[in-house]
Amino acid sequence: MAVRAVWVPDLETRLDREVVRGRGDFGEVVTRAKEKIVSLLARNGLEKPAGLGGNWTVKHRAWLEELAGGERLDWRLRVALRSELSYLAACEAETEYLDEHVQAVAASDRKGHITRQGPRRLRRLLAQAVQMWVRWDPKAAEGYRRLVGKSPKRKRIAKVAMMRRLAIRLWHAALDARGPSAAEAVASAETRTS
Repeated sequence: MAVRAVWVPDLETRLDREVVRGRGDFGEVVTRAKEKIVSLLARNGLEKPAGLGGNWTVKHRAWLEELAGGERLDWRLRVALRSELSYLAACEAETEYLDEHVQAVAASDRKGHITRQGPRRLRRLLAQAVQMWVRWDPKAAEGYRRLVGKSPKRKRIAKVAMMRRLAIRLWHAALDARGPSAAEAVASAETRTS
């Protein structure tokens, strides 16, 4: 049995991961906060009005604020709703703060390695991204259907293959966005002059 190579991330990479890990955690906290608000409304028989659109749109949020600030509900329910909305707002503000720092990490050169045993968060994010990609991009949907067609009983394998394709696309998009590194620019200039 072959021994797998182990890569130990350096301090810079570990610190970058702390920022990304914190952002991932707050994404989950925001989702739970929204779920708690939806549950609070459901427990108390409050349904959003027709024509309001989806949850968490600008109109939906305005309706929630109106409920929490108006006189329509019992004061205790208004207090509970106001508390949950305030908590959600604080979590979303922290998420925005962390987003700025994740962008700074993304702009740096050190990214670390991804292995088959890679981070669970990354796999989960890629799986969610692939679901949206396949839903909204006809070419991606066709590619997924083609993979599933080869082995209909193995949809999970097709999904993992799409995750890999998406990760490769994202990697190349990031490389294109950052432009050439100093070493690449020198090598390119030397190639042109010779």
